[in-house]
Amino acid sequence: MENQMKTEIYYNLHKHVFSVRKRNGKVQWHTNSIIAHKPVFAVQPAGWAKTQDEQVKNVHAFVRPQEVEVDADLWFQDPDYALPYDVARLERVRYNPYHANTFVDEHDEPIYHAEVAYLYIDKQNKPVIKVFRT
Repeated sequence: MENQMKTEIYYNLHKHVFSVRKRNGKVQWHTNSIIAHKPVFAVQPAGWAKTQDEQVKNVHAFVRPQEVEVDADLWFQDPDYALPYDVARLERVRYNPYHANTFVDEHDEPIYHAEVAYLYIDKQNKPVIKVFRT
């Protein structure tokens, strides 16, 4: 695990992967999967408002973890890899700026933080966020 106190993860609409950047805006790497520990789900109000006004998506929603696990592909490729959390309790989280101004859980309730988030690109090349909450 890497300490990433100043890291933001977002779905890159052009590359169709997750971009991991420092909060100064410099992208560090791209990945198809990542595990975010103690994530905060943040939406910048000005970016959300711009999306509403222009009806064009822009980068303004982030997962901000305390730490990231960069070898997250183990969870997705190795059936023997032991997850530190109960997989049956994972909830899907999504963000759609045309639907809400926050990330939402499966019941369309706002979600602002979790114990862990698993971010990956599914077989249909769509971004997926699954979280474990205590």
